[in-house]
Amino acid sequence: SHGLTSLVDVNPFVLGTTDRILNLGTGDSSCPDSAGNSSSGASGTCSFGTAPEFKNVSNANYNSLQASLNRQFVDSHYLGRTYFTLAYTYAHSIDTASGFRQRNSTVPSYQPNLFRASSDQDVRDRITFSGGWDMPFDRLWDSGPKRLTKGWSLFPIVTWRTGLPFDVFANLGERFTYNAEGPSGAGDPGNVHANIVGPLNTLNPRTSQTFNGISGNYYFNPNSLSNAQCPNDPTIVPACVPGPGMLPADFQVQAAPALATYGTLPRNFFRGPGYVNFDLAFSKTTAITERVKVEFRAEFFNIFNHANFTNPGIINNGNGTFSGGAGGTNPNSSQFGQITSTYDPRIIQLAARFSF
Repeated sequence: SHGLTSLVDVNPFVLGTTDRILNLGTGDSSCPDSAGNSSSGASGTCSFGTAPEFKNVSNANYNSLQASLNRQFVDSHYLGRTYFTLAYTYAHSIDTASGFRQRNSTVPSYQPNLFRASSDQDVRDRITFSGGWDMPFDRLWDSGPKRLTKGWSLFPIVTWRTGLPFDVFANLGERFTYNAEGPSGAGDPGNVHANIVGPLNTLNPRTSQTFNGISGNYYFNPNSLSNAQCPNDPTIVPACVPGPGMLPADFQVQAAPALATYGTLPRNFFRGPGYVNFDLAFSKTTAITERVKVEFRAEFFNIFNHANFTNPGIINNGNGTFSGGAGGTNPNSSQFGQITSTYDPRIIQLAARFSF
């Protein structure tokens, strides 16, 4: 798919300057950046700051292998009536942005394809099993009361999938500063990812571990990533030297555009914990008369109460929705690297249905 909608800043800084593109028009001001630098030496307030615009600049593709095994409705005297579907999908979804107001909805002005990677919603492997079993109690006990022995059914749904990708942004303090060039030099510090400074192994979140004196359910070592940035002050001696583990200051990338970077951690590099779930429904249908039936259902979601962890930085709101913004993916948080939430625990619901 091509021409997908993303947000693009149409007023980025001209690389190597302190001017934004739209501020170069006749009558518009060229003003100092957050470090007090100005291309023209002028002072004042820029006519325009960032100007995010909807543009059809993103692309995506999806490939998959889908296989399924189906057993049609079969009636056996001793086993009863059964049917099931077992399905497997191997897939890969790749894009440059994953939708409006998603985690990666904004693309760099000068390199809109820079963040091409696995989509936010990419699931590489998925297995599902679902079916039904009408249990033959009435055949095994011919002389028993039919209202008791007939109408018993069982409906399982088993799901397993690999984890979803997630990002770690640098979360720089200047990401909301309108006149900050940021490490990219384009004025979009909010798009900058963290730098890799150590091994990127994932950890078992079921085991509490301690890093930097803080214990928690870590999914990755917080010391393996850094958002350290040189101070935005050219008078400091000795001067800070940017590199693979140190983001450049605004004045440095303005003076030397070759230092421009969006961090060394690729977009969606990490993949969160896998998910496994077993739902089960029991049903008993009883005929009251020839035309009236009553069905009683007991439904168990996550019947084994298995703890399925969310990605770091995701919180289960408890009402069927999830939100981001938690500290697990924020290098500035004491919870950085931790998983702090799970999917729903066991839920049981009972229902009765009358048919007439």
